[in-house]
Amino acid sequence: MVRASKVSQQKSPAEFFAENKTIAGFDTPAKSLYTSVRELVENSLDAAERVGVLPDVSVTLEEISLERFQKLYGVEAAERVDKGLYKDVETERERNAREKKQKQARDRAEKDAKKKAAKTGESVEDILRRQEAGRKAAATKSRRVFYRLTCKDNGSGMPCDDIPNMLGRVLSSTKYNSVMQTRGKFGLGAKMVLIWSQMRVAQPMEVRSSIAGQNFISFHRFNIDLHKNAPVVREHKKLQNPDNWTGTEISVTIEGNFGSYKQKLLKYLKLIAIITPYASFDFRYVAEDEKNSFFHSYTRRTDRMPDPPREAKHHPSDVDLELLKKKIAGSSHKKLSKFLSGEFSNITASLAGRLVTELGGADGARAKGKGNIDISPKQMTDTQLLRLHQFMQQVRFADPDGKDLSPAGEYNLRLGVMKELNPDMVATHEGSAVALEGHAFIVEAAVSIGGEDPA
Repeated sequence: MVRASKVSQQKSPAEFFAENKTIAGFDTPAKSLYTSVRELVENSLDAAERVGVLPDVSVTLEEISLERFQKLYGVEAAERVDKGLYKDVETERERNAREKKQKQARDRAEKDAKKKAAKTGESVEDILRRQEAGRKAAATKSRRVFYRLTCKDNGSGMPCDDIPNMLGRVLSSTKYNSVMQTRGKFGLGAKMVLIWSQMRVAQPMEVRSSIAGQNFISFHRFNIDLHKNAPVVREHKKLQNPDNWTGTEISVTIEGNFGSYKQKLLKYLKLIAIITPYASFDFRYVAEDEKNSFFHSYTRRTDRMPDPPREAKHHPSDVDLELLKKKIAGSSHKKLSKFLSGEFSNITASLAGRLVTELGGADGARAKGKGNIDISPKQMTDTQLLRLHQFMQQVRFADPDGKDLSPAGEYNLRLGVMKELNPDMVATHEGSAVALEGHAFIVEAAVSIGGEDPA
């Protein structure tokens, strides 16, 4: 019988996400490569849009075979002495069994090919040749391949001293401090890329970055201490910046499988180019075999960018109880009416007064003949908080105006679809702002007929 440990253990955020990486889209090597590119590209777009700069994003994916990886990082395979230890070494019995299965498979394939040829008119040789090509492709996808992923942008850049914590401490993000539209919220993107790299190849991330007014480029090379959830800086230096470049370049070595997700990755880049026609994207794939290398460019079509998003307040219609408690804890308002009008959108001072009067001081005081009691929100009991929360969900609040959001806009959507798909017809729509769980959002859509397949 196995006894359960009585020692209580805690996991850091970095350990938790390393063990549950599928939450962030890091499942297989193929999907993890796709997710890594996506996270870095969207970080770059946010960084440029945040400072009102037309985004220029460059992605390079360099294939590194297992043999070259081992040579690059000094882990070349030693001479095998006890060959029986290795799973890729067959015994005579295993070889005979494999050859028998392969013969049976060939016989079945040939039999099936003859039946198919009789129906379709295609030659048996062509059918067998195509099947063999498929088997070879499947075998190629199953081998271990590594990639050097580099993403460079012309965005806001990161302050020199903040880089290790911004990218090497999980659940640490400037996005937590405000309610503002962003492509990412959890502060996991680039950090999960680093964690995936660390778990599969144990290589640090390299970051070059420069901010406006800075005459040098900050270079950091670091890992994450998963147990402490803290960056471990391996190298830090300041590089010359003769071109006065601002932005960020992130390079990381990861395990992946480009062949399995190639079409999905290229489709993603085309779709992101559709909704951001004011951005320029370059994607360069550098294969071990040069003839398989290629370059895709998604050019900018317009200089018209959406207005940047602004910091907003939560909409009161559907905030949860914990968020309400958090806002009260961080508020300096001395009266409930001031708290409601100051911390939430769509609540004017007049409406706040009506709400407090109706609520009866949030504790049913009006029913007891005590009139309106505009108490301090921090003095409210748990029962009063629950009553306030339920009351807010019953009130008919106006929809948010959406002025703090940054929708792509029908003009850009139409332009993006025309640029990338060249359709015969296109229709776009931008809905009115609505709220969900306290956050305003706008649904935008584009439909096209004819033209190119987005894949």
